[in-house]
Amino acid sequence: MEIRLVSSQEAALYDAPLQEGDMMDSDEYTFDKFVVGPSNKFAHAAAMAVAEGQTKAFNPLFIYGDSGLGKTHLLYAIRHEVRRRHPEYNIVFVRGNDFMNELIAAIQAGRN
Repeated sequence: MEIRLVSSQEAALYDAPLQEGDMMDSDEYTFDKFVVGPSNKFAHAAAMAVAEGQTKAFNPLFIYGDSGLGKTHLLYAIRHEVRRRHPEYNIVFVRGNDFMNELIAAIQAGRN
């Protein structure tokens, strides 16, 4: 354990909530920074294929796993790479629950 005395300005940096947009725009969430191992190399390769435009092979891309294995990192890495290759694209993220609720409402209203 390390104990440090910090100024109130430094302390505010630690307490500042990380916004989702900050995570998506961060250079920390790229393919270069992703740690590839035996349990995630297929997910990494599939995510890279999607980012490179090979969407026919992985459409839709579904990644499932326990917490902390890099699913969000791969999602943001795809976004980072697609945005680098195609800055004119408009990329939208929708949470699974929000998507499901909107889909159900659309089906019920007959406008899906």
